[in-house]
Amino acid sequence: MNQPAPTIAVVRGASNAEIQDLFRTLAERWQPELRLAGVVAESHGLADRFCEAGYLRNLATGARFSIFHDLGPRTAECHLDGVGVAAAAAAVQDDIAAGCDLVVLNKFGQLEATGVGLADAFLAAVATHLPLLTSVSPAHDQAWRQFAGRQYEVLPADLAAIDLWRRTIQTRRAAVAPSKPTTSEYIRGALYAIAAVSMWAGWVVAARLGVQASLTPWDITAIRFGVAGVVLLPYLLKKGFAIDRLGGWGVAAIMLGGGAPMVLVSYLGLLFAPARHAASLYTGLLPLNVAILAALVLGEAFTVTKRIGLALILPGVLGIVWGAGARLGSPQNIGHVLFIGAGLMSAGYFVAMRKGRLNGLHAAAIAAVGSLIAYVPIYVFATGASLANAPWRDVALQALVQGLLTSVISQMLFGRAVSILGASRSAAFAALSPAITALLAIPILGEWPATIDWIAILLISSGVYFVSGGPLPDRRIGNHVAPAP
Repeated sequence: MNQPAPTIAVVRGASNAEIQDLFRTLAERWQPELRLAGVVAESHGLADRFCEAGYLRNLATGARFSIFHDLGPRTAECHLDGVGVAAAAAAVQDDIAAGCDLVVLNKFGQLEATGVGLADAFLAAVATHLPLLTSVSPAHDQAWRQFAGRQYEVLPADLAAIDLWRRTIQTRRAAVAPSKPTTSEYIRGALYAIAAVSMWAGWVVAARLGVQASLTPWDITAIRFGVAGVVLLPYLLKKGFAIDRLGGWGVAAIMLGGGAPMVLVSYLGLLFAPARHAASLYTGLLPLNVAILAALVLGEAFTVTKRIGLALILPGVLGIVWGAGARLGSPQNIGHVLFIGAGLMSAGYFVAMRKGRLNGLHAAAIAAVGSLIAYVPIYVFATGASLANAPWRDVALQALVQGLLTSVISQMLFGRAVSILGASRSAAFAALSPAITALLAIPILGEWPATIDWIAILLISSGVYFVSGGPLPDRRIGNHVAPAP
């Protein structure tokens, strides 16, 4: 019986330059059908240099990281830039965390043998059981064996042989790893998403309290991004705005859908309509908005179960709005339009985050710091010190709920859910926001949901389970078991 191909492959039998050429060729061939993470080495292009090390190019984004110190043409030494290699390794770890099909790491060499360089990227690939293609410097073969054990395959420096390994691994993974998350993965992703959505339900209520008391939508927006921007600034200085991953349109989607524009639109809506309407039309319709946008931009499938789930969510959301007393032709409709617009902007945020392979904290940092720079100075110039005259308890509540829980903690949690479940499956949990708001109103406000609310909660909860990819029972046909669609 043939042994299965190991998921780690080491290419040998050629010079490092030839192996890197092979890796670049294979990456170009694989990228149309695979999500690749990793780096390949590129020459610095300088003549008469002893050291060939030049740059590491990120396969997911195309970003280049300098890894050499140029000591001139007469120096017979090679000095690697450990800072550049570490930055490249961190970018690869982000790509792996965001989701990929295969990892290519140019070489396990001197730095990796001592636990630095790309070592953390190697560890991340192995920890997630992803297929890993690499080469090993002969001088550090013993350190490599200690790292990888015997669970790797040696391949010749041949395009056909390497591609055969890749196809064998891909076929085996497709047979044993379904496209839907496993039960344990689903539970883990669902817990992240539910925790995030619970915080979202809290910000709607807190914002409504703020605008009914002493604060304006402009005040709350400034508090939100003044706090979140300062908290996340050190992180963003380390990670950058990820323009190489997102492109101009992607950065715009992150800034609009996660920053001051979306927040102002939703807060202004609260001047015209109650929080329950916001929870329904903003976060409640987010699954539909993200599913449509993800299908168009990311190519995520609109499966039968997803359509069933969305068909259950939509009447549930509208039922809660109806039960809350929404009327056509009333000023509330202005708020409804604003809530729906804010939801569309947020859908663009989550899809851009997924497309750019950003983790939740990185995307939140771009939105928060961008708004700190672009919005807060304008607010201060226009209003002066008016916020200093507001009751400190009102300001503290908004700082906690809006600035920390919603803008930082919830985005981290939801980003983890997206990396596990996917964009549209994770967004389905946002539909629970109206239900969570209605349930929280029982102990906090003493408001019991009406019969139509209970029916709507049941419809929404069932729809969320379908759209989010919850495990379904198998169908038995005779003595055979057919998987659920």
